[in-house]
Amino acid sequence: MIDQTYFDLRMTYQQFGQKLTISISELAKFWSISTKQVKRRLRAYEEQKLLHYYPGQGRGHLTQIIFQSSFRDEVIMGMKQAIVTEDTITIFYFLKLSVPASWLASFRGNLTNFLGIQTYSENKRVLRQLATRPITTLDPVQVAIRREYQLVLQLGDTLVQFDEGLKAGLAHHWQSNNDATVWTFYLRKGVRFHNGKTMTAVDVKRTFERVRNEVGESYWQLVNLVDIILLADDIVQFKFSVPEPLFVRYVVDAKYVIVDCDVEFDGIHWVGTGAFQLTESTDTTFKLAAFDDYYGLRPMIDEVVYYLVDDWKVVSGLLNPADYGNHDYVKKKHTFPGAEFIISNLKRPTIIQQPFVRSALYHVIDTRVYYGIGGIPARHYDSRDSAVRRDKTLAQAQKIKSSELSRGAYRSSYVITFKRS
Repeated sequence: MIDQTYFDLRMTYQQFGQKLTISISELAKFWSISTKQVKRRLRAYEEQKLLHYYPGQGRGHLTQIIFQSSFRDEVIMGMKQAIVTEDTITIFYFLKLSVPASWLASFRGNLTNFLGIQTYSENKRVLRQLATRPITTLDPVQVAIRREYQLVLQLGDTLVQFDEGLKAGLAHHWQSNNDATVWTFYLRKGVRFHNGKTMTAVDVKRTFERVRNEVGESYWQLVNLVDIILLADDIVQFKFSVPEPLFVRYVVDAKYVIVDCDVEFDGIHWVGTGAFQLTESTDTTFKLAAFDDYYGLRPMIDEVVYYLVDDWKVVSGLLNPADYGNHDYVKKKHTFPGAEFIISNLKRPTIIQQPFVRSALYHVIDTRVYYGIGGIPARHYDSRDSAVRRDKTLAQAQKIKSSELSRGAYRSSYVITFKRS
């Protein structure tokens, strides 16, 4: 791994070439260290044959630094070594530097091949990917970002899964009484957590109790839950005060991933039963490994590594289709389940309090006319209960605005323009 403090120096003062005349106090400020530490650091670089250090003689005289090699040569040499040793921290550091693209152009093929799926000795398959934002939480109850939600479902399992219909998960069978006030789940035997412990109905009960404690007893999915009864090590029963015909659909959600409740819970490093287990989580790397004792089909990929790069320039620079030859690339649009909302604070004295503004927004915000969004306008969570109106028009929004203008219904300080770009 390179000394980034040295390359920071070269990057900052690269306009001076290989000869830099500077004061020790300026270097101390640049590196945020004392002047004594600066002198010690420069002598160390001199011993490493990176530069020649000529201290200024007497008060007010500047120090002279002569670098042994050009900055371009040092960057290229450092990148070569980083690629050979798979030093990803150094690789991404160099990619972030504001140096001419030509310096690193010859390495792009190596770097793009480094990403994706690679096969190593003993048929070990590793998938490497870049991520531009860190993992905020993997707490099944707290996850709100799609990527983190998907990671949770790789680290743990729910009682029931949904894939074009309900199918067995950690429960191989389930049933309810006639009025759906009692739900019984029959658990798979021999399912192991990542720490080797065998999962039982106790873990299921404690997981649901944790969910209720975290989201509050009034949470709508569990508000009518009366009791969780352990009928056997592999049988757990949920009793409700009123019929809950959709309860089995609720438990497919990631918040109900079963965790080992004998282990102190951590928002990142919790213990589940999933196909992958977390092996590393740092500021720069997030790593998953296949769980060999997984009860289902073992993953074909042995390891997944996310490199956390907080600079989109790095990602866009690597993933350039032009580098892969003369191929016709087709952009594909993927539709994901979910909903788009617009939320406003009606307690604040803003223009959103004006009813006509909200009425006009209804017409302006029409997903059918926005490219790349699509979807179906709805008035209810369940589309079957939505009376979808097809009369949304921009003209109607303008009409509402004009009507209110003629009445002087809002303050003149507001400027409202309705248009679609």
